[in-house]
Amino acid sequence: MTYADAIEVDERHNENDNCYNPFTVQVHDVKVLNPIEPTEKATLYLSNIDLLLVQPIDTFFVYAPNEERDTESLFAVLEEAFLKLLVPYHFMAGRIEESEEGRLQLKCNRAGAGFVTASSPQTLADIGDLRVMNPDFRKLMPAPKGVQGVMNDEFLLRVQVTRFRCGGFTVGFRMNHAMCDGVSTTLLFRSFCALARGEALTTFPDPDRTILAPREPPTPEFPHSECFKLSELPSVIAHKTPALGPEYTTKHIPLSQIEIETLKAITMADGNITKCSSFEAVIAHFWRSRTRCLDFAPEEISNILIAVDFRTRIQPPIPPTFCGNSIISAHVSAPAGEILQEPLSFCVDKIQQAVARINERYVRSAIDWLQIHKGLPAVRTTKDCLVSAWWKIPFYEHDYGWGKPVHSGPPFPGTSEYVLIVTDPAEDGGLLLLVTLLPHEMVKFNKYFKDISSGSNSGT
Repeated sequence: MTYADAIEVDERHNENDNCYNPFTVQVHDVKVLNPIEPTEKATLYLSNIDLLLVQPIDTFFVYAPNEERDTESLFAVLEEAFLKLLVPYHFMAGRIEESEEGRLQLKCNRAGAGFVTASSPQTLADIGDLRVMNPDFRKLMPAPKGVQGVMNDEFLLRVQVTRFRCGGFTVGFRMNHAMCDGVSTTLLFRSFCALARGEALTTFPDPDRTILAPREPPTPEFPHSECFKLSELPSVIAHKTPALGPEYTTKHIPLSQIEIETLKAITMADGNITKCSSFEAVIAHFWRSRTRCLDFAPEEISNILIAVDFRTRIQPPIPPTFCGNSIISAHVSAPAGEILQEPLSFCVDKIQQAVARINERYVRSAIDWLQIHKGLPAVRTTKDCLVSAWWKIPFYEHDYGWGKPVHSGPPFPGTSEYVLIVTDPAEDGGLLLLVTLLPHEMVKFNKYFKDISSGSNSGT
């Protein structure tokens, strides 16, 4: 069976789709690389938005065998491209450290970025449907390095290239989220691919984050319910997000383009709102479905945070080459009883109001608020969640010279409070929601979420 055959196996409605095919990976070489040319040693400012996100984030790409080009030169080509990439991205070979004042900053000190090569005796077809979360995907990612919790001993960027027996391969990235958001990361991936294809770079990253510095003095204008004050949290919670226990289950829940259009039509049918995007309809339906499956009391408040890119929402707009974080969370909340009883347009309206608040004044206020209070995203309980939409990030365009990827996304879940929406490579115009819940909650969520017609009905 070829990989193409395997990926076409439709396990979408299989309740046992957490069953996975194990595989083995042998690591060959672990290197610490530095820019191939001399680079400036400097200390760069990290914005208050960056400081909300000082944590690793993992992404991997899967490439099917290319009948016209073998992978004999794969490791050498990508290592050479990585060395060249680290010239404009020299700060990614630096370290985060504490200043004398106790604030985290980015030290461009050429401490190095990681590059790992590995192989598997299996084929990609042996793994099967990549939409099924597989614990062995961890083997495709570079292992953590350094002393946990010691910032100046941790890589900001590591890459692992893993070659499979069939000629397919994966490229796994582990980077510190404080370095870049989705848009910035896309530029890095594109640059890496261009260099691997032998092309010269025409666009270069700008890591200057002073455009997002707080005002002096800081003058927050609004309450910021999307964040907790750091002082209000126990230190163990403030500095460490607990890992998922074995009792949780993670699934990719699909939504076809037809289902998305149906949701939008249902939302608009009652005339309560004048417009509705795919983004708003999907998140509204997700919010309602999750609220139903978690058995909220009618008066209990259901909260979600939605990651919003504010690059074009402030003046002057953030340059397209900006390498940093320009995202802030829109806080959406309502009593569970209203979410379940009102039409879906009610949820969409709440989402639209929350996202519309993210403007110049609100962003500047949030930056000032964080300067005073510090803080973390306000996920209050396991019933709250943060939704991040990756489906418009062009991950499926990244070609190192062996063709475009057949799969991309996070290799494993983060926490039950984090929900990711990505493109479904097997469904044109379709989406996948990466959701983590307890098994009995997952059964209910899958039932409610796939019942698109429930969007037009009230009641539980």
